[in-house]
Amino acid sequence: MSADSSSLEMVQHEPNHHTIQVDSDEKESWSIKGSCSIHRVPNCLRQGGKNAYVPQIVSIGPFHHSNKTLQAMNNNKNNYLRDVISWTQNNGRYSHKEILDRYLDAVKSVEKKARACYSETIYPNSNTFAEMMVIDGCFIIALLCKVAGLITVHKDDPIFNMVWLWSKLQNDLLMFENQIPFIILQRLFDLMKVLGGHDCPSLTRLALDFFEGLVPKIETATKENPNIKPKHLLHLFHSSLLPTPKEYKPTKLNQREANDFNLIKSTKALKKAGIKFKKAEAADSFFDVKFKAGTMEIPTIVIGESTNSVFLNLIAFEQCYSACTDHFTDYTAFMNCLINSAIDVGTLCESGIIVNWLGRDHEVANLFKMLAKTSTVSTNEFYLSDVFWEINQHRQTTYGACMESLKRFYFNSFWSIFPFGAAIILLVLTFLQTIFTMHAYYHPPS
Repeated sequence: MSADSSSLEMVQHEPNHHTIQVDSDEKESWSIKGSCSIHRVPNCLRQGGKNAYVPQIVSIGPFHHSNKTLQAMNNNKNNYLRDVISWTQNNGRYSHKEILDRYLDAVKSVEKKARACYSETIYPNSNTFAEMMVIDGCFIIALLCKVAGLITVHKDDPIFNMVWLWSKLQNDLLMFENQIPFIILQRLFDLMKVLGGHDCPSLTRLALDFFEGLVPKIETATKENPNIKPKHLLHLFHSSLLPTPKEYKPTKLNQREANDFNLIKSTKALKKAGIKFKKAEAADSFFDVKFKAGTMEIPTIVIGESTNSVFLNLIAFEQCYSACTDHFTDYTAFMNCLINSAIDVGTLCESGIIVNWLGRDHEVANLFKMLAKTSTVSTNEFYLSDVFWEINQHRQTTYGACMESLKRFYFNSFWSIFPFGAAIILLVLTFLQTIFTMHAYYHPPS
């Protein structure tokens, strides 16, 4: 398919085959390029399982394009391409071929920038690269527009008729290796709006609405971050969950502070030190953790089936892309500190901090242990460093240390309460006896 070929005929006459063929030997190994925004996930980060990074339903972009298990979605890609072309036609003002050629030209106008987003050299042939970007980009845009009601959904569309397919598709579009540059999507979308004369929400808003069901929190919705120009859908999702600039003031520790950085204890140990746990009300971001007056306030987070995949890909993105904050990496380390066992999860659930859709508490504990293994925390830019310092200071205070020692030595078991209580009662009786004796001495009965 090229700009001067009968591309639409290929789409119409070969609905069960993708219009782009890719040689398997074009696939390259992972390489280190921190400035690039789309990488293969390195093996050292794959401890959470390879399936967390490999799409299950649809391939987007070059890394999984030749995966034969994903070819079944190609027919839907072709159908969605037709739908989005029809949406752009503006009542027949442009032919299908004219619109398709314009799509290809739009992609080629930003081809150099798009290629620079990948950490590997991909698709040396310009036409092949542009064709893949048009088909995958139009599939994404058509999907977002169908969800928003801008493009009609056909009654036999399997994506909208199968719940399991829908949830898997959402996960696939947030996989780090399954991305195309946002600049491609934006170019295509802008062209569609201009040619079609459409007045509709921004592309970022459409994308965030599409992913709303995967947001790992309850109280607040995703929001557009005007300070960040997204590199791809995963980056957009990442930035939408970050706290606003007024709430997030990054603390960069000096070398001495970084060396003295200490982790916090588990929820069980902190409770023994007199620290309370409370669900943060009306938090703008689930990262907004605070510690004040001996109480840790943590926004609610929902742990469900998609949490593992979503978090792993967000963490992989943070670990590989140098120009973004490490909020998910840091938050995962924080939760891993709090959670050592199912008992800790139970405490956080009772406080309303965790909503467990996985079922058993130990599954949540295992989840955060596994997530923590895939990431490396930078202690000198840890966004919760102030909170950690305040908690550790509280535990070292006289009151905190005394309460912890008292509970550890006198209330470490149920039966130990009785002798301690008996000692208190004896002390009170002795004190009362002394008072009565002194009263009788100084005020004898007449």
